[in-house]
Amino acid sequence: MPESTQKTIKRFLPLIGISLFAVIVARIGVRQFFEALISVNIPLLGYAAGLTLLYLLVQTVRWQTILASQGIAETPFPVLFLIQVKSVFYGIISPARLGSFIKVMLLQDTSSAPPAKVLSGIVAERLLDLITMAFLASLGALFFLQQRHIAWAAGALLILFVVVLSLFPKKDLWRKLFRKAFYFIVPEAYQENARSVCNDFFNVAPRISQLCVPFVLSLVNWWLIYSQMFLISRAFNIAVPYVEFLLLMPITTVIALMPVTVAGLGTKEITLLYLFRHYADSPEKIVSFSVTNTVLVFCIYGILFLSASILYPVIRKRSMKKSTEEEQ
Repeated sequence: MPESTQKTIKRFLPLIGISLFAVIVARIGVRQFFEALISVNIPLLGYAAGLTLLYLLVQTVRWQTILASQGIAETPFPVLFLIQVKSVFYGIISPARLGSFIKVMLLQDTSSAPPAKVLSGIVAERLLDLITMAFLASLGALFFLQQRHIAWAAGALLILFVVVLSLFPKKDLWRKLFRKAFYFIVPEAYQENARSVCNDFFNVAPRISQLCVPFVLSLVNWWLIYSQMFLISRAFNIAVPYVEFLLLMPITTVIALMPVTVAGLGTKEITLLYLFRHYADSPEKIVSFSVTNTVLVFCIYGILFLSASILYPVIRKRSMKKSTEEEQ
């Protein structure tokens, strides 16, 4: 397929999700949709918003742990936290969250670590997120299939787990798979400079044994994110039991990663309508919950981004001054 055709297809793919969302809203009724929006429980949204800082702190601890395993420890935690906040905002406004790679450039202000080494840690962090989401979504799929009494599909998924686990010792296979994943995750603008990173990744990246703690932190991070979503769903009187919500939401997250929409718009709503159809008395509440979650998180990240942009130069200057005094 010609490259120009591929670019055209990529440009118009997001219209699929947007069209799906428009059809969903039209089917449930625009008036009903907005009525559900204005009936939201505001205090519960406030409690949900408060969890944002908690999981941003967990994300920063995870990143700091990965950096420490690579011997990069000169940047203070407050600076790392502000960089994390800024990168998360850039991530949500860019396709596939590729804007989060701005951490490579921002960390150069306070660290002498080679950019290639920093990039390898960020790629490891992204892969951890993907692995965690896949793991949680698999648990959710097993629960869903078992709940629907589709035993053969649940058994097939378990067999797939065993097969994947049996492949872990095969390093050459994982190197090939990693190379493909690496170029999928890294933005095109960085790929030319990142070729040497990919070739030397297994030398400069954290070892698997060093990623056990970051993996646990990834689980905590997603638990807090889904707990936030649970509070938002309760604000719309969607009565999904907490444990079931935690099991089913990762399925929605994985499907929302499909490159046929913007921020999961459309694909996320249609998945939620299917998974939660037995827990809500009206579909407009489910759609309103999904839209509110996206808008609320975007607004919170925007506020935090502005705050971080103002505080970052001051905190960085103080940290550098303190580091210089300690060296003397």
